[in-house]
Amino acid sequence: MFRKMNLCFCPFALAMAISIWLEACPSELPAFAGGIRVTTSEVLLEDQNASLAISDALDVGNLQSSIGPGIGTATSFSGFTDLNGLDDHVNATTNAYWTISANFIVSSAPNCPGDQATHPYPIGGGEEDFICLQP
Repeated sequence: MFRKMNLCFCPFALAMAISIWLEACPSELPAFAGGIRVTTSEVLLEDQNASLAISDALDVGNLQSSIGPGIGTATSFSGFTDLNGLDDHVNATTNAYWTISANFIVSSAPNCPGDQATHPYPIGGGEEDFICLQP
């Protein structure tokens, strides 16, 4: 009788484990709410069509200059990317030039080099993508 219960429990446990795993996998990314969104991902040199999100990458942004009236009041930000490789800064001042950097040392891809970019972000906000190419 004990063995029979184990056999009945195994398919149920397997189904539960698969269900939990599927729920942990994001099916779609959260909508962009404005401000500045930082994304971090890694791409294999052999297959640059597939990318994998990098979580826990440190991202830092500093306002350089205003172009004109914008939305948001923050003139600097810092944070870490989530499991989707995203970090949204919805209160970042838009219609302005920003310098944004990403550091991967404490991330899920510590071998990736850090990077920095300076760009204008329009009134509606924008996205800064940091991509690490892996051999």
